[in-house]
Amino acid sequence: MMFVLYSAITTALAAPAFFDQGFVLKAPESGAFAGGVNAPTVDIENATSTYVMYFESSVAPISADCVSSYVIGRATSRDGLSWTIDEAPVLSPDPTSDASRCSVSQPAIVFDGRTWHLFYSTAREKPSSGATYNLPTGIAYATSTDGLNFTVQAAPLIPTTDLSETVGLSSATIVNGQIYVVYFYNNDFRLATAPLSDPSVWATSTDSVVDHLALEWASNDVISPALFCEDDMDAPLSLVFAGDSAGARSLAFATSTDGNVWTMDEQTPLTGGDLTYSELNHWDVIEAGPDYLMWYGKTDPVTGLKAIGLAATASPWSPAQPRLCPHAYQTDPPDTGDTGDTSPADSETGTATDTKGCGCSSSGDAAAGWLVGLAMMVLSRRRAKA
Repeated sequence: MMFVLYSAITTALAAPAFFDQGFVLKAPESGAFAGGVNAPTVDIENATSTYVMYFESSVAPISADCVSSYVIGRATSRDGLSWTIDEAPVLSPDPTSDASRCSVSQPAIVFDGRTWHLFYSTAREKPSSGATYNLPTGIAYATSTDGLNFTVQAAPLIPTTDLSETVGLSSATIVNGQIYVVYFYNNDFRLATAPLSDPSVWATSTDSVVDHLALEWASNDVISPALFCEDDMDAPLSLVFAGDSAGARSLAFATSTDGNVWTMDEQTPLTGGDLTYSELNHWDVIEAGPDYLMWYGKTDPVTGLKAIGLAATASPWSPAQPRLCPHAYQTDPPDTGDTGDTSPADSETGTATDTKGCGCSSSGDAAAGWLVGLAMMVLSRRRAKA
């Protein structure tokens, strides 16, 4: 059963073109993350107008049974460019766990205004003495009220049951009280959902929600999903991902009302910008008013280690939007000291809250509105508000 749907008419979006801003976070010379930083995932902490990033970092194998090991770290920023990295990982391999004995990696974060929801890939020891890889065990789920101390809710949430399965590389958002997680499964994407009111009750698809075989420019596979909420749209879910074909990698942009049926942008695969997508490892995208921000992982040619860069569709860009829609601080203010600001700083229409589609708004409550000094080309196409 195939759920890919092509758009035959002009949509309310213009295809985003990303322009590289360069590296914004590199591995420190010493400490827990000296092995490199990669696979960034970013959300906005509204009460303090702070970007919060989680990333993976390679560390020495924690035992002789592990081919490699990874930990998950955290960094914060007020502008998306200058980051302060925490000294210690927020999650590390657990020798007592059947799922994560060797590695925790590929994080995906979403903040609901009270709780940080973290999805990540896990791996245990290599399946045999001569194996050159750890045994992937699936995607786990952990939560935190402070973004630092996480409680594992399920390990794995989406399990790998045999070596014929490849599960990992997830991305998450929340729309109208529903958690959506798009994840990589055997060359395609699948979907998992749960009500925010009870995130212990998950439903997972058994069919691909994006099938690479239906995309001639993705004949090998589709990779690196970046799922986020769009404001001012009838289809509130947006997905930026890549497709591989014959050694070439193309970027795609799609929208959905339910996460099952996706409408590809009419200009997919996307053109424009100055990124070489084959050089990137993983990336994450969030909305910033009419703009988009992409943090990506890439090998730093100077050090040979993985580092994290930033690309944007405009400069200066608008205040970044949370991965949650509608915004929690407007519909149900969390007990975090948030002021419930509804200033129209980022609204192109001059209104702070829009009730179309998912009910998202363009509130100016997040950071990055002051980045006037950053120089780059403005994208050739900007999204047209409906």
